[in-house]
Amino acid sequence: MVLGLVVAASAYSACSPSGPLQVEIAVGSGERVYPFEFVASGPAVDEGMICAGGDVEEADSPGIFVGNTFVCEDGSGSFVTETVVDTRGFEGEGIPVSDWRVVSGTGSHEKLQGEGSHRYLAPADAHADGPLQAVLQIITGEVTSD
Repeated sequence: MVLGLVVAASAYSACSPSGPLQVEIAVGSGERVYPFEFVASGPAVDEGMICAGGDVEEADSPGIFVGNTFVCEDGSGSFVTETVVDTRGFEGEGIPVSDWRVVSGTGSHEKLQGEGSHRYLAPADAHADGPLQAVLQIITGEVTSD
């Protein structure tokens, strides 16, 4: 019986990622102009910590905060990020580089936590990336689900 518990605990820990994992989220337009869509990649997606894509619902936020709800197309839930736009720190041609963090989640993303950088692309710099026809934002960082 003890051996069974040790094997079960080992299998659980092998399937459950420990520590933060990298993620990159590309936000842009796909087959439709709005709402925006997202495609996520990286170890956090590979380990099932975060879904691979879906729709982005943007919230009208006054001031320096931008809220986005990422609704997973696989039905696993959603997660909400808050981006703090630093109006003092612009990179390149006046496009802000900001910090983001996960503020809430639903379904399998209920315990999702994370943070990183949020970079906006100028329309002239938008590029195609797989299913997205124009990438307008790149969100990178680390997430955990503890």
